[in-house]
Formats: sequence, C-alpha cells, structure tokens
Amino acid sequence: MAKDGESLGASYNRFLEISATEEGAFTSWVNKYSVMNEVVADHKFFKPLMLTIGKEIKTSATKLKLFYSVGASMASLTDVAFDLYAIQHFRSRTEAKFHFTADLMLTFVLLSIGLQVSLHTNKTSTNTLKYSTQFGAADDGRGCPPQK
Repeated sequence: MAKDGESLGASYNRFLEISATEEGAFTSWVNKYSVMNEVVADHKFFKPLMLTIGKEIKTSATKLKLFYSVGASMASLTDVAFDLYAIQHFRSRTEAKFHFTADLMLTFVLLSIGLQVSLHTNKTSTNTLKYSTQFGAADDGRGCPPQK
C-alpha cells in the first residue's frame, strides 16, 4: 500500500515537472490513473489539496533553480563581454566597413540591454503596483481588506 502511494506521488511530481500549470498536471495525472477519479469524486478536499501541493512544488526555490539562474546570468554576462570585445576589435581596424559593423553591433547590444532593463523594470513596477493595490492602504494588517 505504501509503495502505491510512493508511486502515485512520484508520478504526480513527474507530471508537475512537464506541465505548465499544476491544474494541467493534476488533470493529466487523474486521467492516467482511473482510480484517482474515484478518489476525487469521493473526497472533495483532495483536488484543492493536490493543487496547493503542486503550486508549492512548482513555485518553491530550489538549489537547482538557483543553479540555472546563476548559470544563465553568467552566460549572459559572458556573451555581453564577447560582444564588447568584438566591437572593440572591429573598431581597431582601419577600414570604414569594420567601423560600420562595430556601430551596428553596438547599436544592437545597447538595444538589447535597454529592452531587457525596461521590460524588467516595467514588470517589477507592475508587480509592485499589483501588490500595493491588493495589500495597500485598505489593509487591516492581516493582508485582508477591512470588512464593510
């Protein structure tokens, strides 16, 4: 019996890894195991419980996610460094066509960095606005709006 629970739990975790949302993972998981349809029908708490567990698993910070994030950041910084080196190399050449290439490369690097910064800043301020609207001045201190 315990083996069945471990197997079902491991299967749900695999569905969480490959699904975009916990809802999709849960639906796929229930469709794969017909016995889960009976459990969901008999126990109304089961679906919200599994969706909550799935959301916690998908949004939790893990060492692997941190490793991926740091790795992607380092790769991006290395890419910018190589781009700047290439621009400097083309600028050091005497022919005008190399200067034009360097100017184009610099334009695209600056455009890319500018878009990334502006989109990140916009996303951050949107999330801050959403948070302050949701939990702002109309907050009773517990994260809930005052009762009317």
